[in-house]
Parts: sequence; C-alpha cells; structure tokens
Amino acid sequence: MACKTLYLVRHGEATHNEAIKKYGKQIVLQETFFDPELTPLGRSQAAQTRDALGQTAIENELCVVSPLSRALQTSYIIFPTLPKICLEVVREMIGEHPCDRRRSQTELQALYPDLTFCLDGDEDVLYSPAREPASEVANRARRFLKWLRDQPQRTVAVVTHDHFLEGLWGVLREMEQRGECTGTAGVNKEHFSNAECRRVEVTLSS
Repeated sequence: MACKTLYLVRHGEATHNEAIKKYGKQIVLQETFFDPELTPLGRSQAAQTRDALGQTAIENELCVVSPLSRALQTSYIIFPTLPKICLEVVREMIGEHPCDRRRSQTELQALYPDLTFCLDGDEDVLYSPAREPASEVANRARRFLKWLRDQPQRTVAVVTHDHFLEGLWGVLREMEQRGECTGTAGVNKEHFSNAECRRVEVTLSS
C-alpha cells in the first residue's frame, strides 16, 4: 500500500487553444497545430500557478509530464527545479488531432537533455487517424496509478492535459467512494482550466 499526494496540473494555454477561441474546435484538425507550444498567455498562466503554489512547488519530489510540448513547457515554468520523467501514459487523448501528436524522442531529448524519458519508441507509434475512446483514456489513467504505486516518491506533480485529467479525475472519484482518495469531493467539474492545479491524496494498493 502506498500513500501519495498528487498535484494535478493542466498545461497553460497553447496556440491551438487560442485558435479554438477564435475559429472553433474544427481548427485542431489542421496540421499547422502539430504539437503546439504555449502562448504568452499560457506562460503567464503557468507562472501564476507557480506563484500561487509558492514553496509547495519545490517541495514535490518528482514531476511526471506528458511528452507534448505545451505540457513540457508548463512543467519547466511551474516546477523548474524538480526531477522530471516524461511518460507516454499521461499524454492527451490520442489520434485524429495533429495537436496531440508528439515529436520524436530524439528531438525532445535535444530540447530537454535533463529529462528522463519513458516513451513507446522514438517516433509516435501510438498516433492514428482515429480518436482514442474516452474509456481507453481512463484505462491509461489506471495504468498510470499502478506505475505510481511502485515509485518511491510520496509527493508528485503531474503536468498533463484536459482529456487525460478528466479520465483520471473520474477514476479518482471512484477511488474516493471506496475510501482510497480524498480531494475530489465538492469539485463539481472534471474539466480543468488552463494551468489549473488540484491537490489529491491517494492510497494505492496492489
């Protein structure tokens, strides 16, 4: 049995989020928005979250981060000094949208040489023209929690994406009903705003 404190963070606003506000959701189908980076507003949002966390931001023992650029950039703004591991399992809902296709590990390693990678190959072999079902995103959230159970760190930041967080939040709510989690009660939405951070306590059993 492992008790963990998690700080769950959605990335700051990226260029595709900005474009959706202007042109609608169909814009994300354009190749122009392949693995988009943060906007100036997104960087500001992340900095505000870092400042709001204060000392808590550096008291985490590990930062788990998605391999997509907007999450990586957010993680370095909010948790600049934490050791980081990049996990495929916490990436955004996979498929159809170029904004959710990742760069190669070779390219990412050149950009983030201090980052530990745990990806399913150099290229993005998981991306496909079909959108990943929400049920599979929830299954990935469960696999992430199983991975987390076996890690030595007790306080962990997770910087990821809206759909993955929605899936994870649903799993955590189920756990809270079983007495294995605290922090989801009273939160009436699964959707996370850009750079929003939520704290939960989980008990992970084998």
